[in-house]
Amino acid sequence: MHNFDLCREQLSTPEKKVIETSPSDSVVEFENIPPACMNLASALEGSCTTEEAHPTPCGSACLQYAGLTDEQIEYSLPAFLLLDA
Repeated sequence: MHNFDLCREQLSTPEKKVIETSPSDSVVEFENIPPACMNLASALEGSCTTEEAHPTPCGSACLQYAGLTDEQIEYSLPAFLLLDA
């Protein structure tokens, strides 16, 4: 649980507001992701099937999801961001 606690702590700091953008159709990027949350991203996202979107790092604090359907974009909040809810 240490990594989850660390991610939650890092998300709670005001300078770590995660920014969501959509640079093109079917693509969503999340920027300013804290280091502890980046470490958890692959463990918390996607599935073992090819039906789910998988994150691709787009920088040291950025994750990109590509090839998304409209429904997936609507619900594209990464699971680790719910730790701060």
